[in-house]
This record gives sequence, structure tokens and C-alpha cells, in this order.
Amino acid sequence: MKIKMYGLKRAIRRAQYWLMDKFLYYIAFISPEWNSRVLYRWHFKKSLDLDNPVLFDEKLLYLKLRHYRNNPLVSRCADKYLVREYVEQCGCPEILNELYCVADTFEQIPWDDLPHSFALKSTYYCGYYFLIDDKSKADKGAIRKATQEWARSKAHMAYSEIQYSSPHRIICEKLLSDNGQRTRDNAQKTRDNGRPLDYKLFCSWGEVKYCMICVGRGTLPHPKFYFVDENGVFDPSMSSDGIESPQDFHFDKPEGWEDLWTYARKLSKPFSFVRCDLYLINGKVIFGELTFTPNGCFDIHTKPPKAKRALGDMIKLP
Repeated sequence: MKIKMYGLKRAIRRAQYWLMDKFLYYIAFISPEWNSRVLYRWHFKKSLDLDNPVLFDEKLLYLKLRHYRNNPLVSRCADKYLVREYVEQCGCPEILNELYCVADTFEQIPWDDLPHSFALKSTYYCGYYFLIDDKSKADKGAIRKATQEWARSKAHMAYSEIQYSSPHRIICEKLLSDNGQRTRDNAQKTRDNGRPLDYKLFCSWGEVKYCMICVGRGTLPHPKFYFVDENGVFDPSMSSDGIESPQDFHFDKPEGWEDLWTYARKLSKPFSFVRCDLYLINGKVIFGELTFTPNGCFDIHTKPPKAKRALGDMIKLP
């Protein structure tokens, strides 16, 4: 009987989330600000004050609604293909990953001409990608179906991230590998199944305050997030909770560490806030993407109160 009741509660909870998603999706078309206020109340159990934003989430919401939603440069830089031109204009073409093709549909992808391995991504939003280690074993039918769903997606509207309104396209890039580059976590070697570590640098008007390092994507039950400063000093109170972010985490600055900060300063100069997502491959910086509204501006899991206050203090609003 208890098992049946548990299953019923889960079904009711899923139905509630589905209805909430639909509700938020439709009100975002009417009023992005109304959508954001409802979400803020839902997640944080208090009203959103856009007149006196202090914390990280509050300032991100202020920027999203008051400055970024109709900003053509932000929209261009949120697109994973169009941002390449911006990186070149900043004088940083050498950090762009090798691009194999850009296509409007799956049928336009020159599959036979692509190398053995590659990354296939949507230029739109986040989480829409395939990492192809061996294209001869790839399920082209599943990939075709996924890319068709990408083209129809309006996922950005659920959180009123209007900067993602550009046309959805597909890009194929070189598949990055860390080649043995690792980070020590609890005196053990950890890496993301051969994938390079994420270096996410938090920036405001060309000033870079923190780098968040993501470890364990795809291999651990939950990714771990560590905040370090430019000197490589780890602050456990800025990172995830005590279980996810052990006090004895040790970070050795990798080759090219200083270059990460130099490029982030160049790329972030026009923006009150942007997160520069970069990689290091054998000491060379490779550009990932620019993120303006991390977690849709509603991070309820990975950043403790001290981090939200410190990151909020970092952002200088227009």
C-alpha cells in the first residue's frame, strides 16, 4: 500500500511540475517580468525586488529584464555560431575551436566529410549537443530526431531568456579531449571521462573575480563545483555544500591558467555580467561559450549564501 501511495505522490508531483512549466511558458509571452517574479517567489519564497538588487540571482534578473532582453550584442553572443565573430572582433581568433560545418537542418550536415569524431551542437540554448567519439557507431536516426526537436524548441521562454531568440542552427566542431589533464579531488584523480574540465570565469565589465571549476560531469552522481581566485586559492565556503565540496580539495594551477583570465577580461568588457566558459587543452585556451543568465538566474542548488552575496557584490550594474 505504501509503495502505491509513493507512486501516486510522484505522479502528482510530476503533473504539478508539468502544469507549472506550461503556465510559466505562456505567461512569459505576455510578460517576461511577470514570469520571473512568479519563478522567484516559487524558488526563494519571497518577492523579487528589482529596485534594490543585491544577491547574484537578483542582479542577474535585473540585467535579464532591464538590459539584456533587447540587447543585440547579447543576443549575438548567446548564439554559439554568431559569437565566433564577436571573439574575432575582440582580437582572439586563436582561441576558437575548429569549426567543421554549420547547417540549418540535419540533412545539410556533410556527414561523410566529417572526421571520425566531432561535437555536434545546437547554436541555441544549453544542453543540446552530441559528443561523437566514433561516427560509424552513431545513431543517425536518433540524432536526426533530436535536431528536429531542437529546431522547434522554445525552452528559453520558460525562464524568459529572450537572448536565445535567434534562429536555431547546428554546428559541428572538433571534439575536445583533455589528454590526461586532471584535477586532484580528495587526493584522487578525477576527470570527466576524457572530457576537458570546464573553467567558468565570472566577469563584470572586463574584471574577472572568480573561476568556477566543474568536476565529474558524466562520471559522478552529481557534478562538483569549486570556486578559486586568480591565484588558484580555493574557498570552500563559496563552493557547493560540505558533501559536494570537501575542505581538502586541492587545486594545482594548470599550464595556461593566466591566459584564461587574460582572455576572459577581453571578452567581458562590454557586459555588466557575463560568464566566460573556456577550456585548456595542453596549455592552450579554447573558447566554449558566453553565458549571460546561468541557471536561468535561479540557482537553487550549487551556490551557498556566501557565494550569492560575493558574486552579487562583484556585479557592477549599469
